[in-house]
Amino acid sequence: MSFLANVLKETLRLFPSVPVNTRTAHQTTILPVGGGSNGQSPVLVRRDENVAYCIYAMHRRKDLYGHDAEDFRPERWEEQNLPLYRDSVSAAWGYLPFSGGPRVCLGQDFGLVGTSYALVRILQEFPTIKEGSFERSQTQSWLGLLTAAALSGLRESEKSYGITQLYSGEDPVVDIIAIHGLNGHALKTWTSEESQSSWLQDKEMLPKILRNARILTWGYDANVTALLGSTSSDRILQHAQTLVANLEADRSALIYSANRTSKYVAHLHSIFVSTHSVLFLGTPHHGSDVAKLAGTFQRTVAALIPRKTIDTNDQLLNALQAGSETLQNITDEFAPLMNFHLYFFWEQEKTNLGYTWDYVVHESSAAPLLDDTERAGIPAPHALMCKFSHKRSPGYRTVVAALQRYTREAPDVVETRWRRAKERFDGLRRGEAEELIPRG
Repeated sequence: MSFLANVLKETLRLFPSVPVNTRTAHQTTILPVGGGSNGQSPVLVRRDENVAYCIYAMHRRKDLYGHDAEDFRPERWEEQNLPLYRDSVSAAWGYLPFSGGPRVCLGQDFGLVGTSYALVRILQEFPTIKEGSFERSQTQSWLGLLTAAALSGLRESEKSYGITQLYSGEDPVVDIIAIHGLNGHALKTWTSEESQSSWLQDKEMLPKILRNARILTWGYDANVTALLGSTSSDRILQHAQTLVANLEADRSALIYSANRTSKYVAHLHSIFVSTHSVLFLGTPHHGSDVAKLAGTFQRTVAALIPRKTIDTNDQLLNALQAGSETLQNITDEFAPLMNFHLYFFWEQEKTNLGYTWDYVVHESSAAPLLDDTERAGIPAPHALMCKFSHKRSPGYRTVVAALQRYTREAPDVVETRWRRAKERFDGLRRGEAEELIPRG
């Protein structure tokens, strides 16, 4: 139990629940030290003046906790020569996770007992928890796999929304998330009708190659032509926000944000830093002429069938049309953020549209010419370019080779990003602490 107590003390030392606090002087007084160039001169504190003190910074002082004060090391509390114990004042006031004096936290014993019990129960329930590094929990990498391939309308019972795990290696370091397109499905978009299996899930295909990865799909309501049921009322931005929220809920990353409003944007920053690469399969970056056809169909059907019977999504179709202002805005906003590896794939076979044969998404829209990106064609029509029935399927080896390469590169790249993000975050925290502490 003594080691458990030391773990809690070390956790509260590095991450105190109240990192910065203030006190207001009820009368004019003098602090014996803290002023002057060496910090040893008296400091005058007038009545009603505030005195701020930073517990976060004090708990990391090397003159109190040794040269490794920034490290998590519970064993330090067993050391008799810990600088904190050098005198009674330091020992009493150098460690203040619950404050001190007459304003000491009344619930500290309750909090420590409750936390100790929770940790013991977790260890009893999961006795084989593997030791992991601090960086590992943060640096789980994301590889995005996006497509615009469509399906016909799906029955309500066939819909699959949110994140679904298709495969997990024994010790995964990379997550691959597959996202379908308009009228798509979380699993059927990636499933071959010939083999009746998904290459993302088939143990003889992608899982056999990427043994150190988790493979996930994300489904959302993008049905625009169903005659039964309701279509998605969300626009592209809302779908994106939902995806980020789902990803954040799925992973257990320790989040750092360089923004002072971190409680609002920390999850965005976490996904942004952890994303290594994105593969686009027939995604219409500049829109698709077929969306105009779908819009015409939508308006025709709406004129013939009562609105209560059919519900179609104008916003999604309008956003996907060629020359769409929405897509252009997305592209413009995405370009400055491109610290990701991007690979664009386009269809090389035309699709039977009923009235003609044509490309659903032309090469110029599916694979825009951007610096430091990769491009390749897949010899298949639009709806089949993400349905690989076997290892010899057109485009399969190219896509898998890219995923293999990115999976090898991602852990080191993302770990470096997190280290730099943490350094920036720690620097900001120290700067904020220094602003609050008056200088003599």
